[in-house]
Amino acid sequence: MFDFKGMVDALFGRDSKQGVHDIKSATTWMEQLPRSDMQQALVEIVKALNGLNHNPKIKAKERFRTVLYLDEKAQPLERYLIAVYQGDEFIPEVQPRHVLPTLMSFWHEMANGYKVCIKQYSDSPSRALEPQLELVNLRALHYFAMQAKWAYCRYVEVDSRIWRNTHKLYLYATTEGYHQKPLTMFEGQKPTTIEAEYLRLLMLHLAIPEKRRAEQIELLDHWLPNWISLVQFENHIKPHRQLFAVNLDDARPPTKLRRNMVGDRYRYFQTDDLVAHVQKLVEKVKQGKFPPELGDLDSGRAPAIGQLLSEVALAWSRDGVNLARRHERTSTNKRVRVVYSLDDIIKLMHSPNLKMREPENEAPTSNQMKVQFVGPATITGDKDKNELFAPDHEEWIVENESVTGIGANYRAAFDDALEIGELIGAKAEKDTKFAVGIVRRLTKNREGKVNVGVELISQTPVLVELTPTDGSHPFFAVYAPESPNPQLGRFMVIPAAQYEAERELILSAQSKRYRIHLMPPLEALPDNVLANFKVLEKL
Repeated sequence: MFDFKGMVDALFGRDSKQGVHDIKSATTWMEQLPRSDMQQALVEIVKALNGLNHNPKIKAKERFRTVLYLDEKAQPLERYLIAVYQGDEFIPEVQPRHVLPTLMSFWHEMANGYKVCIKQYSDSPSRALEPQLELVNLRALHYFAMQAKWAYCRYVEVDSRIWRNTHKLYLYATTEGYHQKPLTMFEGQKPTTIEAEYLRLLMLHLAIPEKRRAEQIELLDHWLPNWISLVQFENHIKPHRQLFAVNLDDARPPTKLRRNMVGDRYRYFQTDDLVAHVQKLVEKVKQGKFPPELGDLDSGRAPAIGQLLSEVALAWSRDGVNLARRHERTSTNKRVRVVYSLDDIIKLMHSPNLKMREPENEAPTSNQMKVQFVGPATITGDKDKNELFAPDHEEWIVENESVTGIGANYRAAFDDALEIGELIGAKAEKDTKFAVGIVRRLTKNREGKVNVGVELISQTPVLVELTPTDGSHPFFAVYAPESPNPQLGRFMVIPAAQYEAERELILSAQSKRYRIHLMPPLEALPDNVLANFKVLEKL
């Protein structure tokens, strides 16, 4: 067991003749730290930061030195735990999702630590601390932005205090006159500016993160530093050229520009150059080229990358800002039972007369999720059997609907795993049929309420069996003979692991058999592929 107390003593500059007793020995300690202890080490640093942030007696010079040092020593721990959370590294007996609370606590305490430094400096300016102040301001903004980005990755609404603090930190830097000064945030990184990091967060918000998967948000956050110089961030309103605005005195994110948004504290965005640049990237990706600014990406991801770039270019453009809904929505209030994943949808289609267990008469409290867990059902296809609703399912409340989709909400569990791109099956009360849809928009508030936007891709799904002509094992898929979206035509939803363009298969459904081959994908979801197919012959 490592001497965590000795480490914390060293980080605060306390002398000790044994163990970790100075910067050199602390560095040695960090290098020798087993990976299994890295989460606990960051927990100890968080505790040290919390004590520091709540101690008003510490002098500014010592506070600056200690917060900066804690931050630098925590960097390898932070990077490693992020990799664990994303599944790229492994800690024995630790679930990846269990490291996120530690990371969130670290970003919270780190941001507050730097914020306290700035406040203490403002109360009593010191020329000796001026060189460090700029870096402290930059890192403070960075850690508030990290909290916002990781909220987006989990579809959680960003706390208004994060917006208030980022606006104030940017405003403070502009007041002091160093908001555009190149600074190196951490050793080995490219120089950046406070304004660039601030704009990076604002543009990420304007990319509509509630419609992006976590890996897409990561990609956008990685690309944005290369694009920020193309955004004109201005102090004076030009409504015919600017599209967005942010109020530095507010506690809200940037929004679409309106003519009444006038004042010294407003900042305005011109995005024409940015949109033109991203559109050029889309064309290159369509040609099979990945410009260096996009990073080292697999050529097989070209369609998905091109689609993402097209969507964010639209979101940042005048056309996107003024885009109207394709179909009018009508308000409603009805309950639907929902299952996730193609596997569970296929289970239901095997036994279409499965009963759904009705909820108890007692209304659930605000802290309970309306989920009825039932035992598994045997997949027999016997329509005469009165089996239970096999997969775990949730009850959603539909608030509005249109020809092509629904807007709904539900009460989330602690480990709610719904994501953008999830395939769902939804069945209304007293309805004998169910629809298949894709989650397109998702937001979760801190009270556990989840708002979902679903695109309906089929209201008449048909279960089909596909047998590869190469002798591989048969598998099931869902065929959509028609879709509310006329652009889709007829298509199948196929497990991603089974999809291959031009693959020949035998399709069996409703006592009929066809030899088909698959066409290029209409859309690649995280676990499934939407694809057209061509019938080669009837068997």
